Amino acid sequence: MKQIITSLILLSCLNFPLLAQESNTLRIEGKAEMEVVPEIMEYKLNLNISTTNQKRSLDSLNQIVNMVTRALIDVGLPADSILTEGFNVNTMNDRFNPENGIQYAASQNLSFKTSTRSEHILAVINALADLDIPYNLNNSPQLSKKQSEQVRLALIEAALDDAKEKAAQIARAGQFRLKGISSINYQEGYNLVVYEEAEFDDEIMVGAAKASRSFGDYHVAPEVFRKNVVVTFKIKSK
Repeated sequence: MKQIITSLILLSCLNFPLLAQESNTLRIEGKAEMEVVPEIMEYKLNLNISTTNQKRSLDSLNQIVNMVTRALIDVGLPADSILTEGFNVNTMNDRFNPENGIQYAASQNLSFKTSTRSEHILAVINALADLDIPYNLNNSPQLSKKQSEQVRLALIEAALDDAKEKAAQIARAGQFRLKGISSINYQEGYNLVVYEEAEFDDEIMVGAAKASRSFGDYHVAPEVFRKNVVVTFKIKSK
């Protein structure tokens, strides 16, 4: 046992840290990292119309919502996948320009999803641009549920392999044997980013844009996901 303790002290100068150890065990932290391009692009579209007449603001907003919905359907989004949310009407008084009178601001948010393929994203961007209407558009890439599970399992496997390789190096240098795994803590250092609420129908496909103007290419950058596990190995002197 003294030989094992002495070996572990000497091995602390390796390029990976040793965790607090227990008798006849070796605790190692395994790490994994991978880059993944999310499969889903989620869009949040805000439409806002202000006029001096409440009914005019509401009618204009309704017209624009219908225009946007038709444009998105034309490029291949199913009508029932375009969700409306966050409807608001606000009365505003411009104190800096009182001559403008009272303004009635009507706003509506739309949300929808496509794949992250460049042609699908550009179909949406170009369709909206050709409407020549005021809007705010935010998009965010997300993992699908299937992709999230694949990433999670791949990271766990890679982190376990990393822990096993580190343990094998220490065992070879320390002149002791690994007798198997005593326990695995999957939660320590856990920082895998997944979007559990993301849903994506693989059957939904967005067609090519019919818009006359065209934005340049659009490529979604990969996101980095990490996973740490702590593995406790049983050890024995040779």
